[in-house]
Amino acid sequence: MVSVTRENIKELLPEIEASIADSFFVAIDTEFSGLNLGLEESRESRFDSAEQRYTRLRKNVKEASLLQLGITCFFNGPLGESTDAEENGEIGYRATCYNVVLAPADTGLLEFEAKPLAAEWGAMRFLRSHHFDLNQVVSVGVPHMKAMDIDHFAQRISRGTAALQHNDIDKDSLRQAESEVQQLQRIIDADAGKTTEFVFENLKCAPYIVHALLREVQPEMWTIPLTWNSLKAVVVNPAKRAELEQTDRTLEEWVVQESTIGGRIFAKLVEERKAIVGFQLLSDMLFLIDTFYGELPKSYTGFKALIGDLFPNMYDGKTITQMLSRHERINTFGHFDSPSLLELYSTLTTPRTSGMFAHAPLFQLDIRHTHYGCETHAHEAAFDAFMSGVVFVHAIFALSADKLAEARALAAHTTTHPFDLTRESNQGGSAPPPAGSARRVMRDGSSTCHALPPLVLRQVPQDIETVLAYRGLLYIHMCADKCLNIFGDDEQANRSKAWVRLFSTDGEVPVAESPLVKAFLAALAYEHYVKSPMEIVIACTTSDRAAKVAEYARRGLSVKAEIFDSAVSKRLISPMPTSHYGTMMLGVFFLSNLFGIAWYSLLRSK
Repeated sequence: MVSVTRENIKELLPEIEASIADSFFVAIDTEFSGLNLGLEESRESRFDSAEQRYTRLRKNVKEASLLQLGITCFFNGPLGESTDAEENGEIGYRATCYNVVLAPADTGLLEFEAKPLAAEWGAMRFLRSHHFDLNQVVSVGVPHMKAMDIDHFAQRISRGTAALQHNDIDKDSLRQAESEVQQLQRIIDADAGKTTEFVFENLKCAPYIVHALLREVQPEMWTIPLTWNSLKAVVVNPAKRAELEQTDRTLEEWVVQESTIGGRIFAKLVEERKAIVGFQLLSDMLFLIDTFYGELPKSYTGFKALIGDLFPNMYDGKTITQMLSRHERINTFGHFDSPSLLELYSTLTTPRTSGMFAHAPLFQLDIRHTHYGCETHAHEAAFDAFMSGVVFVHAIFALSADKLAEARALAAHTTTHPFDLTRESNQGGSAPPPAGSARRVMRDGSSTCHALPPLVLRQVPQDIETVLAYRGLLYIHMCADKCLNIFGDDEQANRSKAWVRLFSTDGEVPVAESPLVKAFLAALAYEHYVKSPMEIVIACTTSDRAAKVAEYARRGLSVKAEIFDSAVSKRLISPMPTSHYGTMMLGVFFLSNLFGIAWYSLLRSK
């Protein structure tokens, strides 16, 4: 991993921009300070619509801060020299990972003050348990500013430091800068005019404010910026000083460049229109737009239009792998069943469990972070981005393999067998091994798990075309099968995987009033709400679980139950009412207590 901080961003930025421009695709990931900041109710609902889900995410993004941006650029083609001689010259993917530590630009100006750092204790403990260093964010975080604010900021300081008033400066920045300037002034006074040029290093306050105050207290001197924490002060005559105040804007140009340098990475991603890959990408994109671009749109439709314009080629690995997990041939051995990114990465890359991926493309990491190949660094943004890219490539491989196998079957006038993608190549049409059995991956192909020749799959630079159907589908809900379609309608975004409807007809006892049903709902792990006394809706994570819930309701509770599978049925339930079942019960409890208090007061008065 290449760690990018304020100290080395200028040296690394040309390399990062070139890597983005030359890459086959770019994988990204972010780490931020909280998941539920600004929310009254932390638990999300499976009944949330796409608009409600976006509103929740937007509130959190407005309060939380982006701390780390991970970028991994993948290049398709021949691999370079490797310690493994058998890999030299092979076709595969080279990866370069950059871990960018971020912090808002410290301008010192009240008008451009960064939002307060808000964090959840749980989130920070979680990041710390994965070796995240918050001190690094504060001390050497790469400065950034919203693109929408840059022109206004440049115009505001273009008049020079002489036009700056103390009431324009943030109080904390002013107090710290005054203290630091006093120390610099003592050094200058102690010299007693012997030196005409001073270099001050290891400055700790907002650079622009330090320059402005030092120029103010030393009218016979002029300051020149060197680095983000150092400056040079030179002695000048009054006439030269007056001339410099009118004409020299070196400091102002330098401050604008320093304060916005982090946003150049975002601007390059937007400019190049490369395929952007991630895992549960929606929150990452929200933080990128809010941090580097501007205010997030208030409306969900406005957000869809904006993100579709900025990043037209997005691929969410979570959405792709969830859909592949239901593919009969591709997921015969459950390679895509794992719910988390780390589990998927481990399953698809570990020889013992890789199965059909014995001939998947090879990966070669930049020499500066080869430890990623042998160690786990989960929840380090760059490593998560690397894992997202690897999972994406394996999805491409699986879809390409399935497409080739289907083409071969059509050419042979046969039907594609469910195990064509996973059978042993040296055993013809043998049955697959028992579930959970380990099979050794051999580089010579003698015991491979795929019938297709490896180089056919590794040499297709256009293989990203196999996943075009998943472009713009972002996973929008953690608990339900909901996807936000940037370029299409919101039908999928507004439905869950499976619903169970418990209902009673006219003349029957209302289902919501049955003691057995109430006890069942109280113990049920799945979310539910009461549409009416005659109807209750339960959201389940899978169709199989919905079938079990419905069967128990019919047999154990003696109520009518109906399953709505969003994948095949158009009989979707009506939008969620404003009150959930829990809110409804809380209201009943409150009203009953209020009635009791009123009745007690009436009796006392008599």
